[in-house]
Amino acid sequence: MRLSIIQLPMLLVIVMIAARAAAEDSLQSLSGEWDFENHRYEQFSPDGENANDETDLAVPWFPKCELRLQVDPAVKTVSGTLRAKGVTLQIDGHVDVGAKTSKPLISGFITSKASASSNPVTYKFKGYVITNDYTVIVGTMVLCHGQDIANESQPVGTAAMFYAIKKGMQQLGPASKAN
Repeated sequence: MRLSIIQLPMLLVIVMIAARAAAEDSLQSLSGEWDFENHRYEQFSPDGENANDETDLAVPWFPKCELRLQVDPAVKTVSGTLRAKGVTLQIDGHVDVGAKTSKPLISGFITSKASASSNPVTYKFKGYVITNDYTVIVGTMVLCHGQDIANESQPVGTAAMFYAIKKGMQQLGPASKAN
């Protein structure tokens, strides 16, 4: 079967619409528990005195965390909690399917409330959901306000990459690879 020059673009549009519809149908599956880790970018000056050091370019920022998400696909909102070091942070944001990638995109804010011992903190985040043999969210977060929960002296604007793997999903690594 040969496609004409008119049929090929129509076929591509149909495939893109189908991929977007499948991604939107999967938004509810994002609700649940996730293992969350992040690594901030180490302060590094390629021309400075540490240019030849064995400096890590990305170092763990928070300890491993538990992420709980609740997604409402009807209004495309996401809420939840991120728990680390005895601190619970609130997550509020939205989820949509990226126009260019046809992959769910989650974005919003992670915040803590002020307490007697700490000031409020706010992080902004954005991450894409990647689904294959497992489901993972990969993205970036930025410290926007306050003292970060790792209790390090990181300035506002510090950025970190993060990933979250849905609990109960097959995880990659030497133990899960077939021999």
